[in-house]
Amino acid sequence: MLPWPSSGWKESCRSPAFIRTINLAGCAPEDIANYTNRSPYPMLHLLREASVDRAVAAFPEAAEIYERNIATLRLLGREGWRRLGLR
Repeated sequence: MLPWPSSGWKESCRSPAFIRTINLAGCAPEDIANYTNRSPYPMLHLLREASVDRAVAAFPEAAEIYERNIATLRLLGREGWRRLGLR
């Protein structure tokens, strides 16, 4: 969590990592599950803490999205990923 610059705002933000080479904890580097947090280009993604809190309150099973994304990628496999034309 990072404080906003000294602009008078009294909020904080989160900055999740989305880069080409990120590896999830507990996953081997070649595991396609790592693609859930990868981006073809480095990006800075800022999320206001209050917005994250509202999203979690609206969808308390948010972890299921992450788990479903991993399951989908593992079902698709690397060959399926290639057929989609993605990097």
